[in-house]
Amino acid sequence: MSLQAGVGRSEVVMTPDMLPYSGEGYASIHDCPSVKVLLLKTETENFALVNIGLVMGDRNVFLDAAQELLGINRDHIVVHFQHILSTPHYEIAESPTLHSAYMDAFRSAVLQAEATLGPARLGVGTAKTNVTVNRVAETRDGWWQGVNQDGPTDPNVYFLRVDRADSSLMGLVYTLNAAPGCLEFSTLPEGKAVSADIAGVSERFLESQLSEDIVAMYCTGATGDQWTALRARLDYRTPDGEQVFIDLGEAGFALTTILGIRLGEQVMRAALETKTCEIDAIGVKKATFFYPHQQVLDASPARAAKSCRYEIAGEDEAGVTLLTLGDAAILFCGVELNVSTMAALRAASPYGKTWVVEFSELGGGYLPEAEYYDKVSYQALRSHYARGSAEQLIRDMVSLLEEQHG
Repeated sequence: MSLQAGVGRSEVVMTPDMLPYSGEGYASIHDCPSVKVLLLKTETENFALVNIGLVMGDRNVFLDAAQELLGINRDHIVVHFQHILSTPHYEIAESPTLHSAYMDAFRSAVLQAEATLGPARLGVGTAKTNVTVNRVAETRDGWWQGVNQDGPTDPNVYFLRVDRADSSLMGLVYTLNAAPGCLEFSTLPEGKAVSADIAGVSERFLESQLSEDIVAMYCTGATGDQWTALRARLDYRTPDGEQVFIDLGEAGFALTTILGIRLGEQVMRAALETKTCEIDAIGVKKATFFYPHQQVLDASPARAAKSCRYEIAGEDEAGVTLLTLGDAAILFCGVELNVSTMAALRAASPYGKTWVVEFSELGGGYLPEAEYYDKVSYQALRSHYARGSAEQLIRDMVSLLEEQHG
């Protein structure tokens, strides 16, 4: 057995005095996020996935630390931010104690992953869950963020099961096509509360139900037009299309419990039925693509609009790290894709199972299909990539997959 794997997890020990107060309004901590690590090693390749419970952060800082601790080629380390929308943005200089808490958790998770490294077997499976909904809604003022129950969604949850040599479960890495955002925009009377949202609930559920020794790792998939199906800031449209919001406040934590356990149960049942096998080789390949840069004129990215002008000038990068495991391919990227783009990519892939994990690479921001530029959608107004970039990305990623597949 040539493949070795190791997993580690550590909660970020946060206290209210660590919270950044510059405009975000966090005042309390409901539950702490975590840092989790997966290591894969063969005779010829190493790979590390560092999964961080933050909305976003400085990837290079964690990459530098991971490279130093693990001694792995930097191009074979993926730092994935779960994009938990109820965790703070922070600048290291402004919040040194918060950053130290994340780095302490990161180091602890890495050391655990190294300590558990041993012969392993892998299995890839798919669960289905009803915890997502389309979020590009037509309002009186234009296409904006909201619940669109008629829009496309993708209930597939791809996961990687990692077993020890004796076939006991070591880790689960699963990908939902929505950012953990049930609590996004919701505020309690004293201010916003930090939470790991449905990512934390589903991870803790899986670890409690299956074994205290396993590491469950939520990854964020195609999110461009997807939301969690229940949200603490409820929205609806009146008969004339006006968008109305109701903040459910404290009730939002009950919603995260419902969605997180619903997701966790589906992953658990599918994982228990998934067989693992020995993998002799893994593949890791890195690429950077470039797409036309756009500037939006005559409209604001802060509110809905029915018309605008797109001015094209220059280029923007979009990085990708491809991990292949037998007949499975995971594309770690930075951009936010719609599920229709993901479906087209999956259909054209030479691999039997293909999925994306966003917020993991260079570049970032929305990358919708051409029709969303015509609609002047929320994504098009906020994207710095020009119309046609999503369609070109599919072609570029498929070429990368075909080259790796051979």
